[in-house]
Amino acid sequence: MLDKAEKLFEAQVRHILEEYEGEKLNTKIANAIEILYQLLEDKTAKDLVGQGLNQERIKSTLSRALSSASVKDELLDMVYTVLVGMLESELYKTNSFDELISKNSYDLVIEKIIGYEEFRHKIISCAVDSEVYAELISDVLYQGIKDYILEENFLAKMRGVSSLFKAGKWGVNKSMPKLDSMVENTVKPYIQSNIKRTISLSKTSLNRALDEKRIEGIAENTWQDFGSQPLSCVARRVDEKDVDDLLCIASHVLEDFGQSTFIVELCSQMIELWLEIYGNESIEDLLNSLGLDKDLLAAEIQAHAPHISQWVIENGYLESWIRTELKPFYESVAVEIILGSGEL
Repeated sequence: MLDKAEKLFEAQVRHILEEYEGEKLNTKIANAIEILYQLLEDKTAKDLVGQGLNQERIKSTLSRALSSASVKDELLDMVYTVLVGMLESELYKTNSFDELISKNSYDLVIEKIIGYEEFRHKIISCAVDSEVYAELISDVLYQGIKDYILEENFLAKMRGVSSLFKAGKWGVNKSMPKLDSMVENTVKPYIQSNIKRTISLSKTSLNRALDEKRIEGIAENTWQDFGSQPLSCVARRVDEKDVDDLLCIASHVLEDFGQSTFIVELCSQMIELWLEIYGNESIEDLLNSLGLDKDLLAAEIQAHAPHISQWVIENGYLESWIRTELKPFYESVAVEIILGSGEL
């Protein structure tokens, strides 16, 4: 590098470093944002993705992003440590549920849930129509009838049987050893043959029991019980093992999402639909609709930029980066010719 070139190089490095300090930095930020918004003033969302949406390019990008979405163990450890720390913090132990969500917002959520009557009935139908529910009802009915026959006064009132009941169930089984199997062979088939009617009645009962007023009552009682309780009390059963298990499950779910063709297709269609509806709006209007108007953006960047700038200057990063960017130019043949002969 020529002596003149080196002097110019050092002068420009110092000049740029000065531009990133104090009021000059705020001016630089304001100017940069002003130029950006002037550029975006007549540009639309579709302009940013080119003329027409390249669906395959978007799908390719989404596939790469989702396929690399697996969570590393180190990140899970970080999240676990923070969540466990939160569960043990005084903030979590002292703040109540009603400080997290107001009663008005809670009532709005419950009102919305109540409004899904058809969905509620469908959930109940799916639950009670399952084989598990049928088996549960069958066993409950059978056990109830069996206990009544063997232990209550139905047989005790029969002549010659009362003395057996005084000896207890053991006496019945000893004197009438086949009674238990007789009950099972007669009562259980009857229950199983009539289980559809029983389930239908239980479905009707559940739909009637979970009507709007009943849900409102349950929700109100829940708020009365937990609204003023600390968050740690509401979720007191959540311990470190639960946090670890939930994070593990979340990582598996995320991996499944990354391998799902459906998710890629869904995201792609959502982008297409968004561009179809909002693609012709200006970028500035879209940013404003997100609450990112020019003045707010400048104020927020100026609030944080000086601290970041000071850190990168003090650690020598900014100067190193500037030198790396400028040095090839000042060592170029063009600069040597200009400074040596005054012509290119």
